[in-house]
Amino acid sequence: MTNPRVERVVRRVWGHHAEAALAVARCESGRRGTRAANGQFRGLFQMGRWARRKYGHGRCAEAQARAAQRYFLEAGWKPWGCKPWRARGAR
Repeated sequence: MTNPRVERVVRRVWGHHAEAALAVARCESGRRGTRAANGQFRGLFQMGRWARRKYGHGRCAEAQARAAQRYFLEAGWKPWGCKPWRARGAR
């Protein structure tokens, strides 16, 4: 993700988990950011239909970051294909 505003939002929402969240978002959505789509998966964190219904979603970076954080707080990084420890250098 190359949008500095999106990065600031993710940092603010995720707090001390921000670096890990940014690594996952970069790996999951690449340069497409909030508009990223791959089949049923959408947004910065590529959340599927079920996760979006349960945790929320939205068009803006803040809504997507908050939804992904709610999911993370319940399930950790398990649901994501990109793990922060594997994705740190991904762009």
